[in-house]
Amino acid sequence: MTLSRYAFGLIPGGFLAFINVLTCIGWSMVNTMAGAEVFYSLTDTKCPLAVCILILAIGSFVISFLGYKWIHLYERYSWLVMYPFFAILAGFGASHMQNLPMASGKTEMADVMSFGATCLGYAVTWGPFSADYSVYMKEDMSVARLFNWTYVSLVSAQILIMWLGAAFMTCVAGNADWQAAFDTAGAGGLMNEAFQGHGAGVNGFGKFVQLVLVLSTIAVTIPNVYSMGLSMQNVGLWAIKVPRFIWTTIGFIIFTVAAIAGREHFASILENFLNCLAYWYNPVSRLG
Repeated sequence: MTLSRYAFGLIPGGFLAFINVLTCIGWSMVNTMAGAEVFYSLTDTKCPLAVCILILAIGSFVISFLGYKWIHLYERYSWLVMYPFFAILAGFGASHMQNLPMASGKTEMADVMSFGATCLGYAVTWGPFSADYSVYMKEDMSVARLFNWTYVSLVSAQILIMWLGAAFMTCVAGNADWQAAFDTAGAGGLMNEAFQGHGAGVNGFGKFVQLVLVLSTIAVTIPNVYSMGLSMQNVGLWAIKVPRFIWTTIGFIIFTVAAIAGREHFASILENFLNCLAYWYNPVSRLG
């Protein structure tokens, strides 16, 4: 966010930095709530959803405090573990997925465009704090190599996860068991339902898969927790005087309380939040 001062000036750049702080808090809240739903389903709804949120929030907060090098180490290798388990999840749920026909007309076109904007809001918000994770990069790094690795990694990961999420939601249509699972534990309920009907052994393995995927939400929350302190220090010269760990701690408290308060309305919060992100960052990125 420091770079935005060159395009917008000190005060407007500080305003954009504050908006990015809110973005980091919002994403931390959304990611933690998503992981908590899986955690909630993992415990067969015995552990309260609020407690699940608190556990994941604390885990992300603690790792973000370990510093830049440890965050890089965690992020560098965690995806290698997550990908196979997402593939296993897709394999068990595949038999329940449906090819639902799309409607036609202006209403359907508007829905598709709105959904595309929501997906954009999910993707583009990496931009404001991407520089936070390249400060130790070699100065002679090839621009083409940097762009290609970043683009391919972000796009491939996001597209695969979006496809999987959309495919799992098709399982709900016309299936009472899947609908009940979704109503009870959201995305976590769908993951758990994919392993049902295959015996106790498979069900137990499914719990392990869910546990590993819970850790994936910590991986995507850590950058937001780490960067919110850096962005807050860019709000104004007065903010630099406050140690970064204090800003991070304040942000942690805010997003944890907000996630617990909104835990019963995750879907609506996610949709509205992503739409807001697409509205503010897309034009700003073009101007910057």
